[in-house]
Amino acid sequence: MLLTVAIPTYNRLSCLVETIDAVIPQLLEINTKEPGLVELLICNNASTDGTTEYLITLKENYPFISLHNEEINLGIDGNIHNCALHSKGKYVFSLSDDDIPESGIILKIVTNIKKFKEEERDGLFIFLNGYVFSGEYANTLPKHNRIFKEDVEDVVFNDKQSFVEHVGVWATFVSSFVYDREKWLIAAEDRRFIGTDIYLSYVLYSMLRNCSKMIVLSNPLIAIRSQYSGNYKIIKAFCVEWSNLLNNVSIVEWGYSKHMNRKIFKTSFYRNLINKVIDVKKSNSFVPDAELSAVMVALQDYPLERILMKLFLSVNYRVILLCKKIMTICGVKTNNFMIGGKNG
Repeated sequence: MLLTVAIPTYNRLSCLVETIDAVIPQLLEINTKEPGLVELLICNNASTDGTTEYLITLKENYPFISLHNEEINLGIDGNIHNCALHSKGKYVFSLSDDDIPESGIILKIVTNIKKFKEEERDGLFIFLNGYVFSGEYANTLPKHNRIFKEDVEDVVFNDKQSFVEHVGVWATFVSSFVYDREKWLIAAEDRRFIGTDIYLSYVLYSMLRNCSKMIVLSNPLIAIRSQYSGNYKIIKAFCVEWSNLLNNVSIVEWGYSKHMNRKIFKTSFYRNLINKVIDVKKSNSFVPDAELSAVMVALQDYPLERILMKLFLSVNYRVILLCKKIMTICGVKTNNFMIGGKNG
C-alpha cells in the first residue's frame, strides 16, 4: 500500500464527519483505478460523543477504512504516534479531524510520491500549504490567509535547515505532514517528547536528518479552521516546548544551526505566539505560576520578547491587540488570523 490518510480524533464528531466526507470520494476514485493504493485510518482516542459508533458503521460501508480505538485517552501526542504505528501505507498523510482536505489533494500527494520513487531517492517529506477560514466551509471560500502566500510554485529543498526555516512554526501543524512511515517510526522511538503537545515537531526535526528531499506544495490544499479553546497549555507548547526544540535539542543533538533556529523562534513569537496569548486572555484561562515561570525561563535569551510577554500576560487582550497594531506600523510582521491547537 502506497499511502495512508491518518486522522487522529477525540470528541469532535461533527468536524470529523465533515473531514471524512471530503476524503472518501477521493479515495473511492483513486482505489477504483488502482485497488488498494490508499487507505483511510482513523485513530479514535477514547471519544465519548458517538464517534466510536459512527466509525463502526462507516467501516462497514468502505473496505479501505481501518480503525484504531483506544479505551483510555493518550493525549494528542500519543494519538499522533498511533497514526504512524497503525498505518499500512509506506507514506502517511496526517490529517486533523477538524481540517478539510481540498478536492484533488490525495491524488496530488500520490502523484508526487510516485514521481519521487521514480527518481529513486531516499527519504521524502511533503509539506502541504493551506489556508485559514472561519464559519462554515465551502469549496468556493477565498484563500487569502494562506500559510505561504509567497510560494507560486512548488518548492524543493535538499537540506533540512533550509526547509525548517521556510516552514517555521508551521512545523507544528499536523495536517501539512506527508511522511515516510518507516523513517518516522525510527525517529519516534525517542519517546521523551510525548506529552509536550508538539511531539510531532520533535519527531519531524529528528526524521529530517534522514530525508534527502523535502517538498512544499504551493497550492493551498488544506482548509484550516480558525478556532481555539484558549487553554494556557497552548502557551507552554508554543513557547516553552518550541523554544526547547529550537534552542536546545535540535542544535545539541541533531546539528541544526543555532543562529537560524533563533531566527525561527523570534519570527514565530510575533507571528504566532502573540495570537495564542490573545486567545488565552479572551477565554480568561488561568495560567498557573509554574507555567508563567517556565515561559520566562524559555525567553531568557530573548530580552525584548521576554519583556513583551511579561506585559502581555499582565494586561487584557485589547491592550495586546493595540500593541500588535503598533508593531505592524513599525514594520513588525504579525498574523491577523488565529490557529487553534489540535484535539487529542
